Amino acid sequence: MITLNEVMHDLIGMEVTEDFNSNVICEFGDYEFNGETEVIVNKIQNSNNWEAYINEYNSPILELIVKNNKVIDVKKL
Repeated sequence: MITLNEVMHDLIGMEVTEDFNSNVICEFGDYEFNGETEVIVNKIQNSNNWEAYINEYNSPILELIVKNNKVIDVKKL
């Protein structure tokens, strides 16, 4: 099973395209939180950044820092 740190590492460098949501979901692979695997991906309002998390109470939220249409960093919120 993949860890959250591996997911974070794999997201860095990803380009923001029309398939971005699907690509982020694919990078989560078999990562799960409390047995749940449904990934939610949203653009953060008034920002170039995105958030991604497992749809489960208290799941860590990842902020995908985007510059020039590319993920340059990922932080846990």
